[in-house]
Amino acid sequence: MKRTTLFFSLLLIATLANADNTVLVDRYFSPYSGSANLLTAQRLMIRGEDALFTSKEPRPNSGWKITGRTLEQFLIWYNIGNLAAVTQHEVFGHGYRLRELGITPESYYITPWGGSTKFDVPSSFQAGKETATTIAGLESEAIMARDIKMGWMRSGEIDGRMAPTYTQSAQSVFWYTVITDHDKTNVDGINSNDVASYIFQLNKTYPGNHYSSSQLKKLTYYNLIDPMTFYAYYAFFYYMGTGQSFKFPMITIKDEIKYLPNIRIGYAPYAPETYFENYFLINGEPLYIYGKGGSRSYGAGAAYDKVWTYSKGNIGFKFDFWNQHKYLTSATISDFETPGSGTAYRPELKQRIWGAALSVTGTMKLPAQTQLYGELGGKSSGYLPGYSLGNEIVARIGIAF
Repeated sequence: MKRTTLFFSLLLIATLANADNTVLVDRYFSPYSGSANLLTAQRLMIRGEDALFTSKEPRPNSGWKITGRTLEQFLIWYNIGNLAAVTQHEVFGHGYRLRELGITPESYYITPWGGSTKFDVPSSFQAGKETATTIAGLESEAIMARDIKMGWMRSGEIDGRMAPTYTQSAQSVFWYTVITDHDKTNVDGINSNDVASYIFQLNKTYPGNHYSSSQLKKLTYYNLIDPMTFYAYYAFFYYMGTGQSFKFPMITIKDEIKYLPNIRIGYAPYAPETYFENYFLINGEPLYIYGKGGSRSYGAGAAYDKVWTYSKGNIGFKFDFWNQHKYLTSATISDFETPGSGTAYRPELKQRIWGAALSVTGTMKLPAQTQLYGELGGKSSGYLPGYSLGNEIVARIGIAF
């Protein structure tokens, strides 16, 4: 009993000592809330391990310690990282999109090696919504990867025990597309493979494109142009050898401004999009700026949490805008199910729409080394990863430790 009490006491102290932990809730439990809560849970386990088993006094490294950390990495943290990414994909990706569209998922199957979301929709379900649901798992992992990267930039180092969570979530589009067999994309219908289903749905909706898995594979190689992915792999093995976090380099613009670029491919309901992402570290706080474009869209956005700092906390913002082809039409999933020459194409797919989202974020200091986190804003109709497909009042609240 005493050991249990000691364990949770140390765990609580370790958690409160880490400024990156946030417990966050919002309507429908979006990928943003899922990412914050899953990462907080993982960091809590890491801090607990450190509090219980890491000595404050430096001790000589030994073969036994290296062996132990190697086993720990592959048997424990690798699986925990994969499990976090799969949970984000299924529960806060596919699950979120279904909840937002008024559909209750029947069940989830989640393991460190893969998962699935079981659901049923009526034949009148719009084809564009079905495509958005298909890619929702991949888009949610991209949000988790961005959250991890922003946290690592604040601290300036990577704990190798968190590395598998990042490499899995950041490269999920790449790996999922690479392992998708070309034959599966020729199945005349939607199946359990997200990428194969996405290709099928795009080709049914836009018959002139004829997307294939080989085309998407070539595109997703751009996702490897991510310095943080290679830093994370290095940090994974660096922890085995040293038991320490890896302090990664960034491009120095000025003493107080550092920079990391990133290119990635994201899947959208109307076509794949290329993101050019820019991560700046300004006086210890990340500024995120991106531009994106594809055959049927373009847009840009930014996020920064410390536009204004006052005695009790900080005020920041998130802003996105886009111009994209309309993707919600009268076509339904029954058009996907029509064999042969059946199509989900509608003339209104050629129409373009403008949209934007703007939120104000803020933190306020509370007792016991905690902060109240809030986000309030709005979004117009259109596709924005991690948000509702229609008009939305954006509201999130949480406690940051």
